[in-house]
Amino acid sequence: MDLYWKLVKAGYVEKGNFIPSRLGVPQGGLLSPLLSNIYLHEFDEYMERRAEELTTPGKLISKVNPKMVGYSKRLTQLSDEYRDSRDLNVYKELKSLRRERNSLPSRIRIGTRVRYIRYADDWMIGIIGDKKMVDQLKSEVGDYLKRVLKLTMSEEKTKITNLNGHRARFLGVEISNPDPRESKIVTRDMGGGMRMVSRVNHERIHFFAPMKEIYQDLSKAGFCKDDGGTPSSIPKWIFMDHRGILLRYNSVVRGYLNYYSFVDNYHALVGMVKYTLLHSCAKTLARKFNLDSRAAVFSKFGEGLTPKDALSDLELASTKRRNKPKLLGFYLPKDGKKKNKRLQGQF
Repeated sequence: MDLYWKLVKAGYVEKGNFIPSRLGVPQGGLLSPLLSNIYLHEFDEYMERRAEELTTPGKLISKVNPKMVGYSKRLTQLSDEYRDSRDLNVYKELKSLRRERNSLPSRIRIGTRVRYIRYADDWMIGIIGDKKMVDQLKSEVGDYLKRVLKLTMSEEKTKITNLNGHRARFLGVEISNPDPRESKIVTRDMGGGMRMVSRVNHERIHFFAPMKEIYQDLSKAGFCKDDGGTPSSIPKWIFMDHRGILLRYNSVVRGYLNYYSFVDNYHALVGMVKYTLLHSCAKTLARKFNLDSRAAVFSKFGEGLTPKDALSDLELASTKRRNKPKLLGFYLPKDGKKKNKRLQGQF
């Protein structure tokens, strides 16, 4: 407990000024997630019970729309008939019937599902159910937090979001259920010069890195001039050596790419790295070596801005087992098309 109180009262330093801790737990410290896990454990147990009570037993909470069965049988008959006869009227009826079927929901919900997840003091509840159930559960959660844990749920930050057409935020990731219009289009050759166009249903939730917020963060850190990603140099880093500058930039690059390695707009994130951060690094090196432009920096050091000077004795000693010394350059990821298997989930 003595160590605990020392951490609570330690305070923090901001812009060279010491700020004492007078109330609450400093954000970003070691104690914040630890105390959240301890204090909110009771809330976890409550939500697990409520999720189990509100979730329909069994794996399936929906069934095939009975009307779809009749449509599918009739479409199969017409398809076979058209292949044999090549009758244009049969083809027109086939297209009309397919449009009617596509206007109907393929499945009908017969149950509900509730899932809960928390990280430190950030939590999310995923619900497949009607709006009335969502509003009721939100009211119950707010009442429980206030009555039992003496916590006030922020109405501003605690939002109800329909993932169909909107994006929810959790741990810096935007989550949404893609619109059916974004589904894959498949064209089938029906023969006789006729083709049939249909959509493939999407099967999973999509995850996105919040590019606008990332650009804002980079702008605040000085890597770019505006929210559009216009690169700028970091003057306070020009006193470091070339490799030190590259290490600083690479730590930022790998931090973003590793954290958002599973998102569906990963290629956009890679594009940001290849332009904003790479050219920011080039501008910083231009100021350090008194070069006229970024073009001069790339001409001198190459695409990866690799140092031309010899490795130090320490670096040579650390690479003595290699046939060639390991060169340090700006980390340039691939274009994002080939990446690690994406995290898949469902709410």
